[in-house]
Amino acid sequence: MNFFCTKKEYDTWVAKMQLNEFDIFCLNVEEALRVSEMLFSVTDI
Repeated sequence: MNFFCTKKEYDTWVAKMQLNEFDIFCLNVEEALRVSEMLFSVTDI
């Protein structure tokens, strides 16, 4: 995960890395933590 303080920093990074913005999920901190918990939870073992 990458975190950016501003939209301008995000836009600069996307342009520099030549990424397609449609392939990126732009989440706030709360959403990112919730998603990471779902992805990396070990309760399924």
